[in-house]
Amino acid sequence: MTGNMQQSDARLTQNGIESLNQARNEIVKSRRHVETLKEVLRSKYKGGDGAAYGELLRLWDEKCAIVQRNVEDMIDKLGGSRQTQARTQAAAMDSIAQGSATSQAVFDALKNA
Repeated sequence: MTGNMQQSDARLTQNGIESLNQARNEIVKSRRHVETLKEVLRSKYKGGDGAAYGELLRLWDEKCAIVQRNVEDMIDKLGGSRQTQARTQAAAMDSIAQGSATSQAVFDALKNA
């Protein structure tokens, strides 16, 4: 049962990483689109309204950069959690194998005594 729970947790962690990667990719795509739009508008808008709109886009991009960094940090943390889960599961399996070997050795010794 514990193995299934660990596998389920690992799967949920992987699903979280995949969802965050998709979100990050969409943020990157949106930022590229806005950058392209800024370049087009830069050549079209010359007055104060163009400058104000350019500033708005710059501020929007700053906020998106913060969100993107936070998403990337979450991806890194979940990746670390996944590795920790794998190490914990491997250690548990080793412990079970050692306990089984010890039990078998005791059983064999009693049987041969």
